[in-house]
Amino acid sequence: MGTWSAISLLLAIWVSPGVQLRKAVPVHLMFDRLLTSKAGRLQLSEEVSKLDGKWVQAAGFMVQMENPSKGGFWLAAQSIHVDESGAGIGDLPPNAIFVRVAGAGDKPVAFLGGKLLVVGKLRLSNTFPKITIQLQSEMAGGRR
Repeated sequence: MGTWSAISLLLAIWVSPGVQLRKAVPVHLMFDRLLTSKAGRLQLSEEVSKLDGKWVQAAGFMVQMENPSKGGFWLAAQSIHVDESGAGIGDLPPNAIFVRVAGAGDKPVAFLGGKLLVVGKLRLSNTFPKITIQLQSEMAGGRR
């Protein structure tokens, strides 16, 4: 197949309705759909559980901590400030997401105000933090 034939075929597939090229399109996480209540206990929703290890995005606000978290930051649906009671996480909403920043190591991540869009791989755990997004350097989110 010649160069132009290959380009024409690719173009035809790209513009054809119903045909999608495989691309890692992140799934948008909604804070109000992360958890469900079962027998009076909060647990990860089935919808979110299926996304473990997949590319996701979440729009929210960086939680302002008295002492910044090391290696990442907390993302919440609304702008909040957390004091150090409860080991520094006492006022976090249960559906807050911990965002690990590639290359931050154990260094604190400085607060950034305003709404953020983060993109990365979702990591779920039975231990704290239960919901984590691992930012990748090539997919780091920006302001929305």
